[in-house]
This record gives sequence, C-alpha cells and structure tokens, in this order.
Amino acid sequence: AREKVLVTQGDRESREADLAELKEIAEALNDVGKQSQIALRHMIYYLDVSDFSTIEETVDEALQLAKAAGDVECEADIYQQWGMSLWVQGKPETARLPLEHALSLARDSQLHQVEADSLRNLGTVHSYLLDGVRYTALWKQALDKYRRIGDRRGEASTLNNLGVHYSKLEINL
Repeated sequence: AREKVLVTQGDRESREADLAELKEIAEALNDVGKQSQIALRHMIYYLDVSDFSTIEETVDEALQLAKAAGDVECEADIYQQWGMSLWVQGKPETARLPLEHALSLARDSQLHQVEADSLRNLGTVHSYLLDGVRYTALWKQALDKYRRIGDRRGEASTLNNLGVHYSKLEINL
C-alpha cells in the first residue's frame, strides 16, 4: 500500500527502495504469488521511469512467476505493461500482440477491469496505426465496460480518447 502512495506522491527513490525490499521479502517467504505481484509492480515502475530495457529483461521472469502462481490476472497485467511499454517506445504494431493476449486472458477469466483496460489500450495502439474503425470500436467497448464496472477514471480516460478522435474528424471536414 505504501508503494502505491509513493506513486501518487511521485517519490521514485523511496518507491524503488520499497519495491526492492518487497522483492526480498517475497523471495525469503518463497511465495511465488507475491513474487509475481512484485515483478508486475516493478514493471509498472520501469514503465513510469521509461526504463524500457529493464522491462524487456524482466518480462519473461515476471510471466513465469505469474504462471507458476496460477495468477491469470497478474499474467494479463504483465502483458498489458509490456504492450504499453512497446507502444510508448513507438512500436504500436509490436505492442498489439501482448495487448491482444492480455485481452484474451481477461475475457477467458472474466477479469472485467483488465478487459476494459486492454480494450482502451488496444484502441490507443490502433489509433497510432491509423485504423479509425478499429480504435473507435475498441474505445466504445472499453467505455461500455468501464461504465458497467463503475470505473469512473477509466470511463473519463476513454471519453477523452473518443473526444479527441471526434474533434479531429470535425477539423478535417
């Protein structure tokens, strides 16, 4: 919980120290489930600080831990972080595959939050691929899903994406 507060505060140094300590504790407990969660938190941290090479170095280990723990939600979230890392690096075509895999895992396991996030993120990737029909459909699906699960932040983010899209259409008319 403290690590998540440090995210909000923007205290990267303390956050990194907490993550390192959490990793040591999870390893000492030999708790694969906790190790997979900490690996995911590390990936989120690396994405936040734009340390893309470390994400690439850790993604396989993180996925192995999540699979060993049987934690499908963590596995799907790892694919999400990996996909978003690739997108941020300007590799939308490559980013599509892990995001589609995250969406598939989420749908198969009825992970509604992960499904909504995957739809929104895939929409963003398709917007960079200039596939207007596809990204609009994905964002509308995400919006519906966010509304059904009561995620106002996700709803607002998706409405923003759609608003920007529609304002560009209006400018080009």
